[in-house]
Amino acid sequence: MQNYTATVPGQYAVRITYSNLCEMIEVDTSSCHLVNIADVKELSLNPAELVKVVDLLGRETSIRPNTPLIYIYSDGSIKRVFIRED
Repeated sequence: MQNYTATVPGQYAVRITYSNLCEMIEVDTSSCHLVNIADVKELSLNPAELVKVVDLLGRETSIRPNTPLIYIYSDGSIKRVFIRED
C-alpha cells in the first residue's frame, strides 16, 4: 500500500503501474481530481468570540485575576486562563 499527501493545491490523478522485472508496465490512470488545501489560517477567517467564562467547577463567572478560569468560545474551543495580578 502506498500513500501520497498533496502539499500544494492542484489537479491530481493516480497512476497504477507494475513491474514484470524487465520493464515498468502501466496498468491504469484515474481521472484528475482537484485538491484544494486549506491552511488553518484560512479556516479561521472569523475569529471565535468569547461566549462564557466558567470556574474550575463549571460555574459561570466573570473574568477575575488570580483565579483559574476556562474561557469557552463560539467555535466550541476552550482555553484555560490564569491572569496573575499582584
